[in-house]
Amino acid sequence: MKLCDIGTLSENNLISPIQSTSIWNKEVSEITAVEVHVVRHQSIRTIGKQATSKCFSVLKSEIAKSKMLGQIEETDLSFLAFIDSKQPRTINDISSALLRFSLEDRQAIMLACLLNMDLLQVTQLSRNGGKDMAKNNKPALRLIGSVVPHIRSPYLFWNQPDVKKRAVPRYGLESRFNEITEIKWSAFRAGCQRVLKDEVLESWLQK
Repeated sequence: MKLCDIGTLSENNLISPIQSTSIWNKEVSEITAVEVHVVRHQSIRTIGKQATSKCFSVLKSEIAKSKMLGQIEETDLSFLAFIDSKQPRTINDISSALLRFSLEDRQAIMLACLLNMDLLQVTQLSRNGGKDMAKNNKPALRLIGSVVPHIRSPYLFWNQPDVKKRAVPRYGLESRFNEITEIKWSAFRAGCQRVLKDEVLESWLQK
């Protein structure tokens, strides 16, 4: 069944932000959490958070009714995991989130996932401190080795907006993460740790 054929969605004006997207005429079983995330983000930019929240509440309600009536299978609803918890469920979910950041922020986010750290903590790490924490974690050590060091700054993840001024830690990473992804860091980190394995993280470091 296509999303547009579920219940009364096609007649509900609150769903208009979804009706103009690629998932509207897509089979429910083929919709991914990544696509839902993109649609939700676009909707927030267009109509705001409150209207978007109402839109997705209607969507979940109509889907629940169709499920109760046996019109769609539970196995077709994997994309709802994002709507309900926002935790990344697949490698594509993680990739979609990370690729929206600069390389430097992405490296810091990845290391925080690997070492189970808060984003504020990871931005305050020195290079030597990071190596000490990651001494038994091969992917983390490799990531640290890929970070470009600053000649005068001890910080592993640094920022120098003005070359005439000294480098400082990458302040505000947690705020940037929350604003860009609209996912709580603790939820994202937990999802990453559940989904990712060492060999997958190794492949990330090669990109």
